[in-house]
Amino acid sequence: MRAEPPAATFRWPKPLLRKWKCFWWNCRDGARDFARKQGEVQDDFNARRNEETSRLQRMLIGRRGFANIRGKGGRWQRADLGAWKWVAASVAGLIVFITFVLPNAVLVFRSFYRESYRGMAWTNFTFAHYKYVLFDYIDGLPSIRHSLVTSLAAATLAALLALIAAFLSRRKMVRFSGLLVFLCMLPLAIPSMVFAVGLVAAYSSGWMVLYGTLWIMMLAYLIKNLPYAFMSCNAALASVHVDLESAARVLGASTLRTVRDITAPLIRNGLLSGWIVVFANSLRDLSASVLLYTSATTVISTAIMDVYYASAWGAVAALSVILLGINAIAIMTGYRMFGRNVLSPNA
Repeated sequence: MRAEPPAATFRWPKPLLRKWKCFWWNCRDGARDFARKQGEVQDDFNARRNEETSRLQRMLIGRRGFANIRGKGGRWQRADLGAWKWVAASVAGLIVFITFVLPNAVLVFRSFYRESYRGMAWTNFTFAHYKYVLFDYIDGLPSIRHSLVTSLAAATLAALLALIAAFLSRRKMVRFSGLLVFLCMLPLAIPSMVFAVGLVAAYSSGWMVLYGTLWIMMLAYLIKNLPYAFMSCNAALASVHVDLESAARVLGASTLRTVRDITAPLIRNGLLSGWIVVFANSLRDLSASVLLYTSATTVISTAIMDVYYASAWGAVAALSVILLGINAIAIMTGYRMFGRNVLSPNA
């Protein structure tokens, strides 16, 4: 049996193969050069376009400037804790529960109990403690009324004075702006009881006798809490650019009208937050009130102290819950005026 010859195979001639490789390399290098030159042309075009846009912008805007109306210096940033987030949440929740939720819950429950040793039973539930502090206790309703009047007056005057002081010091409208800031912050360095002793010594005799009236209580709350209102207004005023006020004055507005129509509406949130802080601090103040009050000027904090010394624990709890309720209403009203709901997650 005769074997068949092997099949013939085609082979490119070496000169032709060499020319084909040279042609391929030239095409590849040419494509690279073309892409590079096209990129350079595009970059040059973008640079010229940006330059012409900037020149046109400078021509249209001229010397005018622009400023943000208001804003914050930073924003909240989330940190990924991984598996540790449950540990952090547990620790934070435990601290809040021990320091805030548990004491206030016990206080609320105690205000409705006849006898604390009988525990949670329907027969132990009563409103007698609230009836006592509101109608039977001689200093009950007057103390609430006095606290509301003095706290409202002190918070309103503190917000007004803080606005004026912050505006004068921030805008450098007076020479002694640094001294003005120092005087506004000075009450933080004076103990409340020492300050109250000074008020008693100054206004208990002489041509202006304020001791034994609500005026001295309001004056103590005002001066003691003025730094908090000043810090809030000063921080809010720092976010309002001075060019807005300058534009109003150029158009003929006086300084008073500029503050009333432009500055005050823009720092409304800062004013309101300072007002709430002063109101809440004045409402619960005891360190200054204990030296300034008389039988005719009892406030909530001193009334709580009186019933505490009488060992009327139900009355103490009832007055304390009323105080908490007034503060909660003030804070929630402030949140609503801010345009946010205190119960919403984005508040």
